[in-house]
Amino acid sequence: MAEKQLLQKFRELLQKLNATKQLIEQQHSDILSNNLHSIPDMGIAKDEATASQVEQQIQQLRDMVLASPALTFTAAENSSKKEQTQTPQSQPQSQTQTQSQPQQDPLRKYEENKEHLLQCIGDDQYGVCPWERRDVWDNYTPLQEFDSLPLTRVGTEEISHSDETITIPLSLDILGNKNVLIKSQQYATAIDTLQNISLRLLVSLPPARLRFLMIDPVGVGSNFAGFMHLPEEAVSGKIWSDPQKIEERLGELCEHMENIIQKYLLNQYKSMEEYNEAAAEVAEPYRVVVVANFPTNFSTYAAQRLLSLAQNGPKSGMYVIIHLDPSKKMPHNFSSEDLEKVCHVFCDKKSKNETVIVQQGKKTKISLESPPPPQRFNDIVHKVKETYNAASHVTVPYEKFVARLYPQWWQKDSRNHVQIPIGKSGRNELYFSVGKGLTHHALMVGKTGSGKSTLLNILILGAAIAYSPEEIQLYLIDFKEGVEFKKYADPILPHAKVIAIQSEREFGISVLKGLDEELTYRGDELFRPHKVKNITEYRNKQGKSLPRILLVVDEFQEFFTEEDQLAMQARNILERLVRKGRSAGIHIVLSSQSLSGSGSLPLAITNQIAIRIALQCSDGDSRSILGDNNPAAKHLSRPGEGIYNDANGLVEGNSVFQTFWLEDHIMEEYLQKIHNEAPFRCETVLFEGDTLANIIDNKSLQKVLESSEVDRSKIKIWLGQPIAMKDEHTHILLQQQTGANILFMGQNEERILGIFLSAMLSVMAQSCPQKTKFYIINLGTTDTAWQSALDVVVSSKNSPFSLMKMEKNRRACVEMVNEIHAIVDERLQQETMERNDEKVYLFFIGLQRARDLYAPDSWSPPEETKKFTTILEEGPDVGVHSFIHCDTKANMNKILSQSLKEFDIRVTLQMNAMDSSAILDSILASKLDANRAVVYNEEHSAELEKFCPYEFPNKKWIETLFDKLGTNHDNI
Repeated sequence: MAEKQLLQKFRELLQKLNATKQLIEQQHSDILSNNLHSIPDMGIAKDEATASQVEQQIQQLRDMVLASPALTFTAAENSSKKEQTQTPQSQPQSQTQTQSQPQQDPLRKYEENKEHLLQCIGDDQYGVCPWERRDVWDNYTPLQEFDSLPLTRVGTEEISHSDETITIPLSLDILGNKNVLIKSQQYATAIDTLQNISLRLLVSLPPARLRFLMIDPVGVGSNFAGFMHLPEEAVSGKIWSDPQKIEERLGELCEHMENIIQKYLLNQYKSMEEYNEAAAEVAEPYRVVVVANFPTNFSTYAAQRLLSLAQNGPKSGMYVIIHLDPSKKMPHNFSSEDLEKVCHVFCDKKSKNETVIVQQGKKTKISLESPPPPQRFNDIVHKVKETYNAASHVTVPYEKFVARLYPQWWQKDSRNHVQIPIGKSGRNELYFSVGKGLTHHALMVGKTGSGKSTLLNILILGAAIAYSPEEIQLYLIDFKEGVEFKKYADPILPHAKVIAIQSEREFGISVLKGLDEELTYRGDELFRPHKVKNITEYRNKQGKSLPRILLVVDEFQEFFTEEDQLAMQARNILERLVRKGRSAGIHIVLSSQSLSGSGSLPLAITNQIAIRIALQCSDGDSRSILGDNNPAAKHLSRPGEGIYNDANGLVEGNSVFQTFWLEDHIMEEYLQKIHNEAPFRCETVLFEGDTLANIIDNKSLQKVLESSEVDRSKIKIWLGQPIAMKDEHTHILLQQQTGANILFMGQNEERILGIFLSAMLSVMAQSCPQKTKFYIINLGTTDTAWQSALDVVVSSKNSPFSLMKMEKNRRACVEMVNEIHAIVDERLQQETMERNDEKVYLFFIGLQRARDLYAPDSWSPPEETKKFTTILEEGPDVGVHSFIHCDTKANMNKILSQSLKEFDIRVTLQMNAMDSSAILDSILASKLDANRAVVYNEEHSAELEKFCPYEFPNKKWIETLFDKLGTNHDNI
């Protein structure tokens, strides 16, 4: 039954089309004979028209009728065709082609292909499908792509002939053609039309391919409130009504239009559509300015900007949809006629004592369409919102370009410059380039999720693929919680001289100092003797390899978070490097999530950095990195989208680009290949701020263990790994002199005992077993892993030390104090220098628990406490050294209230500021992390060194150490 109804409807439609065809053919004949008055009244103005004008209008009518198979039916009629229709996404491309460019004799085509015609009748595009079609809109799914530009339905139009009337959709070719202007005092109708057109455009394109700038001076946003359900980037943040803000937003859009025309389209592309086809993944979205109640709140400047957008925007994918109130005075030097020339124009017309809005130049009956009811409106908008983020995610796969950009790896020459592709700007690759002209350093900013880490990795990986380690060396510093650079540590990147993960200020400063020394070396030792000015001249003249250096610092603001000595050093060295590094081939990339707040970069440094890279960021950060008059970065709307500017932030230097995207597993494959096959590799300094140091990595200690000849006049006590670029681990020298005792203070017993045990093993490694005694008072926490490690040292069968006593009872420790005091006293009585040949070391763990040594007051201490004090005061001069651990200064005062002066060397963990000031004369210890320590050395002008303490040596290593010591000292 449904099929018969469809065939009947088709026959009726075909009859109407044939009748219209015959009428048009007759009209053409009349035009040729110049018989204009014989043409029936079909809404064509004939009294003042010329033959060519009438012919043009009739041709438009012909196109409209014959090219629009989607005639209006009721919802009930259309629902019967549902099973025979296609989805809007799969609608044949030929329909749109027919609408925009009618083919010759379309009626014959319809007759030959009735099935195709029925499908077209039953299934309009979203752009022209009536809102009443529940079968379509209840199942609406945002488009994923589109092949050709859609028409946009604004209402319906009735075309009459004799006693027949054909009602067709009034569909405008807005996208790809021109704007819409509604000149009317019918406020409600005009606003409904603006809402309808905006929603039609929204559903006609994939999400994220359309962005609105909505201006509502009178309604202050209420007229377009339904669109605020969309993500902020889809509506330019908000609906604008303030005159100054309107000026700013239109000015920004005009700048973007200029950028597209001058940098994207050039003279190569006629339209945005041609450009987007070539740009593929980074196609530009369409932008539509929707204005209610123009010219309210429009300044002369804003009005001119709007006119410029209307005149030049369509070429660059920008359109305006304007409701103009003709009763209002236009801005100075603004003519609405200029606007009408580039718009589909609708205006008021009085008919039967009422005013309606009609399309200018037509007398046919037009009914402008309102948006769907609020519930359906919101449902549609929410569906767009749900898919917006996924649709806005743009990826430019890096691996697609590697084979073409790098047919052979490590072949590029860096003598003149370094050039690395980092993304796509339009259809072309964008290159990060340093070493030419004034572009030698870069500043990068991007908030969390903007793609900053991806961009840094693409930059580093690109350098490692294009250039060999002999051409470029990388210094990678990742501050704070960053672990992005960890991937370059395992496997080690051959190009990396430094890899710092979760780095600290002290280590960063040491890297800067190292580069400063390299800068001086290249200038004084390489360039000046050979009478050359820079790295390019040196390599050309000498024919020698000299790599350029690329320093990459993520979250660089950590250098300046405190106004202290470290910040001053960083500021001075960075300023010197950015000024003089260019000639030496040293280039710097500074990256941060934000430039605002504490840790901002000094202007003296910023002004020397020509390359500015801004990813998604705030208005303040955009102006900070690009310039006060360049807020372009705040309009970036998707991860990986950025602005590359190599003109010190000037607006004319902006280039919008999309960062390459690289999957983790593919990057791992590239890094493994680089590690395995690179023709050369650097000696890498690796610093991991989130881990403890390992005494096994101490090369100096390993040399001592391998040697049978050891200088015992100065014992090195190794404590941990320096937070600096140093060849040797952190250590102090223990000499036979007054004050040569070591104080260890901290409440983290596990961490302090790791340092304590490492110090003990350091002494053992450099001691003669037959001439060394170890006394250990261990009042630490029992039944712990670190206590068992100490037991291994004392009870090991492989230990070559015959005299090693350990007491764990606080009462028994008094007896050990008495025994050691007797040794000190005996040696003090001797007068020969040989009295100190035998060394004695006291290791006291947990002094705070030695209650038998507590002094009720400083004037009447117990006898054992006096002896203990004598050991500290007199012992070092006679070869008796004490290593004392106590948890707090307050507990230490209960026993040794006046004895800090007996500890020239003090090692502290994290503690309160008061204790830190008392022990170190600095509050540095109050700022330490849990895995950090600081050593104070009175002998070296009370210098402080922050370091990463050793973790507990494993039992196997301790046994190995004793084996080597036993072998080395068998004959002593």
